[in-house]
Amino acid sequence: MKVLFAVNDEKDAEAITRAYQKEYKEIITSKTVYYFNAIIKELQKDKTYDRIIISEDLEMFTSDNYQTVDKFIFDKMDAISDEATNEEGNDIPIILLCMDRRTKNDPLLVKLFGLGLYNVLVGQDRSVQKVAALMYKPRSKKEAKAYYKVEPDEINYSSAKKSDEVSENEIQNILNHYKKIGDNVPKCVQSFDSIASQYNKNQIKLIIEVLPANTKAILENNSDSYRKIMGTEMAARAARRAWLRQTAAAIRATAIATGHNADDQAETLLLRLARGTSPAGLAGIAPSTRDPDGTLWLRPLLGIPRDTLRDWLRRHREPWREDATNADTFALRNRVRHEILPLLRDRLNPKIRDALLRLADLASAESAALDALTAHAATHPDAHDAF
Repeated sequence: MKVLFAVNDEKDAEAITRAYQKEYKEIITSKTVYYFNAIIKELQKDKTYDRIIISEDLEMFTSDNYQTVDKFIFDKMDAISDEATNEEGNDIPIILLCMDRRTKNDPLLVKLFGLGLYNVLVGQDRSVQKVAALMYKPRSKKEAKAYYKVEPDEINYSSAKKSDEVSENEIQNILNHYKKIGDNVPKCVQSFDSIASQYNKNQIKLIIEVLPANTKAILENNSDSYRKIMGTEMAARAARRAWLRQTAAAIRATAIATGHNADDQAETLLLRLARGTSPAGLAGIAPSTRDPDGTLWLRPLLGIPRDTLRDWLRRHREPWREDATNADTFALRNRVRHEILPLLRDRLNPKIRDALLRLADLASAESAALDALTAHAATHPDAHDAF
């Protein structure tokens, strides 16, 4: 029997394998993955699995809202069940090991029953022996209905709506992962390649939008997958930054200052809000960042509106250049700049830019505070009571 395990600890997979082989005298070959999207990708490329075993708490949840968590689990199980078919077109039984809070007749279990997921284990039933028994003989629909204690009028057989969204939980997990590996170039590139194999192009672009600046810099310089996804936009940006680095080195400059202003910050924040972002993404453009090679980027004009800068230049008779492509509303940022923000300013809030900037400042302060608390907890493990 060939089994795909998606569990937190590989020792759990080993214990289930031993219990099954001892009881049913059949050899198991297996693979273990650690993300919901990795299950989907594995099933898309390999249709020879006989069973799939999933821990509901496979990924850590950043939300305490049960409704949000339940929706995330349902959407993932819906997507996984779509891919769980073997070479003959038959469904591959999925065994789901539920969280502690689940009970029989849980609303989520009723929904999963509607998707045709009949092999859920809750409470004390989540033993290696019970898992092995379900692997050997999966439940019938009738048996599952009795186990879940569902009534016919409770069942909804509709599946979740597919979209290009990336959940807040997934975004936060990715950001936490990159924060953990820091500026380790091989790990950054390897992790991005893994992410790129699990999401579609639109989802990956949403993820890239909220990645830390140092991570983006590493990927721009070292990841073929990243450059391919970002295309000409990224290539042009990389060329600009490379020229600035070369010029800075030639004149022995210690930093590079860019012209990002308050309007750029507001546009960035609105784009992220529209696409969906994490709390860290709400901080917007950072006032300063440092690339892994040591290049320091400063944005001294970030708090000054674009019109104020132009007025100053006019008064001092200083020329400036306008990029002609900035007027092309085909580009999403330009559409935000020329159409959406003016509409929000006219119809919703005349000071919409200031409101967005305040949100960015608050999010940045909260993110810095959380980083400080996390760093303190890591270096003072016995001081958690102080918080």
